[in-house]
Amino acid sequence: QQQQQQQHRLMPHPFCTLDPPILTYRIKQCKDWHDAAVLFAQQSQCMNHINCAAMMTHLAQLGTCIRTRPVNWRSFVAQVLATSKPQLSSCSPRQLSNMVWGLATLGYNDWTSGSSSWTAHWQEQLQRQLPTANCRDIANILWAVATSVSSSSGGRGWAGGSRQEPLVLQQQQHVLSDGRLQQELLSALHRELPNSSPQVGF
Repeated sequence: QQQQQQQHRLMPHPFCTLDPPILTYRIKQCKDWHDAAVLFAQQSQCMNHINCAAMMTHLAQLGTCIRTRPVNWRSFVAQVLATSKPQLSSCSPRQLSNMVWGLATLGYNDWTSGSSSWTAHWQEQLQRQLPTANCRDIANILWAVATSVSSSSGGRGWAGGSRQEPLVLQQQQHVLSDGRLQQELLSALHRELPNSSPQVGF
C-alpha cells in the first residue's frame, strides 16, 4: 500500500491545484530532490515565472554535493529549464539572476553552450530588463557566467587561455554572444555601485 501511495504521488496531476504563491511556498518546503521532483511532476503545467525561479534556486540550496542528488538530476534541471523558457519574458532581473545563480551553483554548465535556445531567450529578456537591475542581480549574473564557463572549460583558471584578459570579459565571451551585452552588464554594475550599501549577515 505504501508503494502504491508513492507511485500515486509521482503521477502528474491533470489540473493545476495550487495558486502560484502557495506553489512557491511548497517549493521552498521541499526537503530533498525527491520532494521537488514529486511537486514538479504534479504542478509543472501551472508554474509561472516566479515558481520556476524558486524551483531552480531551491534545488541549488538543497546542497551542492553531487552525491546527495539523484542520478538523473541533470535531466530534472533540463525539465525545469524547458518549463521556464516560455515564462522568461515575464521575469524580472531578480528572477533572471536567480535562475543562472542556481545553474552555476549546481554545476549545470549546459546553459553556457552557444546552441542553448534557453540561454538565447534568457539573454533577450536580460537586455530588456537590464535598466531596472540592481547591483546584486548584476553581480550574481556575472558570477554565474564566470563560474559556469570556468567549470565547463575544465578549471583552466580564470583567464582560460594564454592571454590574461580580465575574468568577466574573458569568460563572458563564451556564453554571451552579443558583445554589447557584456559592456551593458559592466556599465550597469558601475552605475549601481554608488547606490549599493554593504549588507552584513550573521
